[in-house]
Parts: sequence; structure tokens; C-alpha cells
Amino acid sequence: MAEITVPVNIGNKVDVTKKHTYSPVSVVFLNTKGQVHMVPQDLALNQVKSHRGHIIEKTHKDYMKLFKMAVGYDDKIGTAKFSQVAGKVESIQDANRIPIMDLIKKEEIESERAKKDIEIKK
Repeated sequence: MAEITVPVNIGNKVDVTKKHTYSPVSVVFLNTKGQVHMVPQDLALNQVKSHRGHIIEKTHKDYMKLFKMAVGYDDKIGTAKFSQVAGKVESIQDANRIPIMDLIKKEEIESERAKKDIEIKK
């Protein structure tokens, strides 16, 4: 049998039952993927230090648009069917919709091309 070595770091004991208190102030945080979230200020500052995004100030020109994205509000879509995809707001139906006709046309073209290639090789 082969032996497996597992690296282990031993540190101080941490009481995991103790609740961590976060900042009572929430901020709009834009991460590097383009998603916007409302997070406590201290968590957002840690993320900024780690270069994982930045805090949007209330004076920013797109603040209200990003705030609405963070809280899941959109006039056209409605809050029940709300999704953020690549920094844009979409309805869940649009995010899950697959362009079937485009896929079918692409497969038909590839199928015809494969048939021609076989006829040429014969």
C-alpha cells in the first residue's frame, strides 16, 4: 500500500460557537467578477485589501443602479425573478434560456460538412 502524507498546521484553539459581530454599516461592494453585493463595511474593507473588489461610494454616478442590483430590485424584471450575470441584471428565465434554434442550425451545418468530408474521402 502507498502511504499518504497530509500536511497539518497546528494553531491556537478557536471558539467556533462565538458569534462574530460585524459592522452595523452596510456598503455597496463590487467584486472582481462584476457582481454587486450589500456587505458589512469591515468585510468589504478586508476584501478591498485582498484586491477582490472595491466599495462603491454614494457619490459614484452609478451608485443607485448598483444599489438596486445589490438588493435585488429591478423595475422591469421584478424581484422574484432577479439574477446577476457578469455584472448585468437579467431575469432568471433569460439566464436559463438556451438558443435552441441556433444550436440546431450549427449542428446541421457541421453534419452537412461531415457528410461532404466522408464523400470526398471515398
